[in-house]
Amino acid sequence: MHFTPKLPKNLPDYLTTQELSQLLGVCGGTIRNWLKKGILPHPVRMTTKMHVFNTERVRKALADHFPELLGAGQGGAAAAAAAPREDDYLLPAMTADEIAKELS
Repeated sequence: MHFTPKLPKNLPDYLTTQELSQLLGVCGGTIRNWLKKGILPHPVRMTTKMHVFNTERVRKALADHFPELLGAGQGGAAAAAAAPREDDYLLPAMTADEIAKELS
């Protein structure tokens, strides 16, 4: 695998850990380590075993933590993106089954 800090433009709004690791060219353990270090924003919990990442918040966090690889930083955008917000746990108008179906 080769690490690529930039995500493609046309992606779904939410990505699973596996999808994110494949797109970034890293293993799932790296994703978990980046979560512990605060590099990536907290995922949204869909079920007790399913978590998804907000794609735009991941983009902002990557741009902030890897500016030299992307050409420019975004100041404190990753700190704001990584902080969990109340609305991270509420998905309007979509049930967990609908999102799981969309992601599969």
